[in-house]
Amino acid sequence: PDCETGLVSGCPWQCRYGKASQDYIIDGSGVYVTRNSDTYTNGWMELTGNTCYKNGINGLVVHRTHRCTVRQNTIYDNGVIPRLDRPEDVIEDWHVGASGKSR
Repeated sequence: PDCETGLVSGCPWQCRYGKASQDYIIDGSGVYVTRNSDTYTNGWMELTGNTCYKNGINGLVVHRTHRCTVRQNTIYDNGVIPRLDRPEDVIEDWHVGASGKSR
């Protein structure tokens, strides 16, 4: 069917994911610092002056990392889903709370 031929119409997002026909962003982070607490034992990390926009999930994340300063970053339009021009046949749990937003 459409998914196998590469056509977008009639092909849900699951079969377009990671293929040339994928015309949306659903994952991916802008700046993601994680799990440095055990390996980065001295000094500080600084995340300053980044611009993160139109990433699929997060703009900027500091996760399991101690001694990190985050300041003066511009972060917008991240995690904006689903697409309004192509409603999905099956409503997924990530649609909840995303009314009026678009991928």
